[in-house]
Amino acid sequence: MAVEETLTPRRSYRAITRNGDGQIVHVRDIQAGSDAEAIGIVTERDVDGRTDLYDENGLVQRFDTQAT
Repeated sequence: MAVEETLTPRRSYRAITRNGDGQIVHVRDIQAGSDAEAIGIVTERDVDGRTDLYDENGLVQRFDTQAT
């Protein structure tokens, strides 16, 4: 276990991906030490549609990969 992992408290996040019609197509629970780490986890995966990243306080970031 790396030193950073023992010192950084993990937080819960949820990424919800919707298709063009607004229907939920994927939900992923994430454990990360910071918003930046959670955002990195979401963006490292190709997301087709709109993905909203939430923590216990609400919306952290919205990613929209749909063509407009």
